[in-house]
Amino acid sequence: MAAEQGNSTPSKTTEIPEKGKLVLHQFAPQKDIPSHSAFCLKLETYLRMSDVPYENRYGMKRSAKGKLPWIEYKGQEIPDSSFCIDFINKEFEVDLNKDLSDVNKGAAKAFQRLAEENCYWTINYHRYIVTSDEYFKNSFPTAFRWFLVKMVRKNVRNNLHAHGIGRHSKDEIYRIAQDDLKAISQYLGEKTYFFGDSPTTVDATLFGILAQIVWAMPGSPHEKFATEECTNLKPYCERIKEKYYPDWDELLAKTKGSKADAAPAEETKEEEKKDEVEGETKEEEAEEDKKDGDDGDKAANGEAGGDENAADEKPDGESGDKGGGEGEAKE
Repeated sequence: MAAEQGNSTPSKTTEIPEKGKLVLHQFAPQKDIPSHSAFCLKLETYLRMSDVPYENRYGMKRSAKGKLPWIEYKGQEIPDSSFCIDFINKEFEVDLNKDLSDVNKGAAKAFQRLAEENCYWTINYHRYIVTSDEYFKNSFPTAFRWFLVKMVRKNVRNNLHAHGIGRHSKDEIYRIAQDDLKAISQYLGEKTYFFGDSPTTVDATLFGILAQIVWAMPGSPHEKFATEECTNLKPYCERIKEKYYPDWDELLAKTKGSKADAAPAEETKEEEKKDEVEGETKEEEAEEDKKDGDDGDKAANGEAGGDENAADEKPDGESGDKGGGEGEAKE
């Protein structure tokens, strides 16, 4: 369980959108999927599945709790993707889970926890630790990359260690991811959606996670296992994409002409700054890599102490649903 606890009481916001308009605040689209935040993609997918009209506002503006995504509606501000869904259900009188039995509602909650509080962290490990240089090279301008890699990698290492999953070796973390994906795949089977012919909330949750693996982590152990061993997961994602994102390509096109593409004019000056700190950064990363290896060995021998799920925040803006709270983004 992540450390930060939330509550669902909406608060007033300083910017009031058009009266009656629901506004979704989230990170800008990337070139491969509409959001590299599993929680932003989850919430937008739920809005589309529920047929609730909304307006996107891309950027880094946080809610009063310092989180992304969040929504505004009639002057109210609601943070945390799961609190947002609860609010949407009540305000717009929708509920994708209304036809689920109590048993299936329990199963849905269990798979939500598996995806958001376990598999999600293995994605962060691969994205921000194992392939951080490549990830930031493809996602952020050169002018800021050297700083972001150093800052985010250190932050994620601390969060992974606090969560508990960062105390394991690389192979162990990837095995955890594979076990999670296999469980999702086995339960899904040949069904159109997770519980049958109609989507439920857990489908939005799983799409937010699985889309990262299927389309935004090419060549990763996650992607290879999902496509080669869990062969029903990509078609599952494709079905959701085709039905609820007819504007998928249009969304991805929004990345063109952004600040991330306007960096070359500043590259020379920033590269000079990068050279000044590069040696120091490499030394720090070497020490961190050594520490990770030591922590993994200690964990294997039962020496790693601390709470198993004590992480404070996630780099893409959230640390799960309302059971665990959502942390401040560090991207």
